Amino acid sequence: MTRVAPSSEERLAESGLLYNLGKSFSSVLDLSELLTRVIDAAVSLTHASDGVILLPDPDRGALLLQAARAPESSGARLIHQPTDDFLGAIAIAQDQPILLTEASQCPHRMRTRRPKGRWLTCP
Repeated sequence: MTRVAPSSEERLAESGLLYNLGKSFSSVLDLSELLTRVIDAAVSLTHASDGVILLPDPDRGALLLQAARAPESSGARLIHQPTDDFLGAIAIAQDQPILLTEASQCPHRMRTRRPKGRWLTCP
């Protein structure tokens, strides 16, 4: 499949959307509300089926699942629980995004926990 470069109009619309999101995020003082807005915007902007926000917990030396949006849900929900997300830990440790384009690229121990199709993990 060939990817077509976005038109000037699409780039302008995306820039406007990102600007408005930035304004919306900067007006929020409550971390819980900010996390749900961020994950909802990320899922919507990327046309993803679902998404999560993982943050490192320096006190425990672990990752915490902070917010998630499940497929076909109307909005994100707060979770605040430890997770053993293997790809999330690697992405954060290497400070690099990870893109899996097919299930065979996914480490064997994770294949039953990841959705089918593409998966992007960003630090």
